[in-house]
Amino acid sequence: TRAKDAVILYKSIDFPTTWQPIEIISGDKFTDSSMIFHDNVWYLFTTVWYGETNGLRIYYSDNVESGWQEHPLSPVNNDISNCRCGGAVFSYEGKVYRPAQDCSRYYGEDVVLYEITELTTASYSEVKLKSLIDKNNKWSKYGGHHFSMAHFNGQNIVAMDGITDDNLINNHTRKFFNFYYHRFLK
Repeated sequence: TRAKDAVILYKSIDFPTTWQPIEIISGDKFTDSSMIFHDNVWYLFTTVWYGETNGLRIYYSDNVESGWQEHPLSPVNNDISNCRCGGAVFSYEGKVYRPAQDCSRYYGEDVVLYEITELTTASYSEVKLKSLIDKNNKWSKYGGHHFSMAHFNGQNIVAMDGITDDNLINNHTRKFFNFYYHRFLK
């Protein structure tokens, strides 16, 4: 949604073929956005992107489709080493977590996990837990930029990426996504 200067939510009208776009916030270069419902409030975490500088902004609303307000502490973070979202904010065992990209030396250098220790419409705090990218693995030896976790059918499912210099892996991945895009999305 960065190209449209907006965060757009898509509402299913006739799943999976018909979707209605709903613009919930606009006016900036938003990227890497995610939402979480926490303590009966919707929170939107998004990174405002200006090339080399980023800022983590939080918005909140009682209604997912309208009434979004910027958090009074927003931007809550302008540090290039952890302000860019690195996957969806998620809850696990009663705690809330935020994956963040570490782009201090280069894009996708690492993904770091933060525990959000306080999240209300008036306050926000988080604590750094650990790096999620193991640079001893071939598939992620140069870093990564995304971590997502979801609970589905009684199981936790994790997806993350890695940066490698292995042309075989890169070529197969590119071919898979080109096939998928042209077959299902175009």
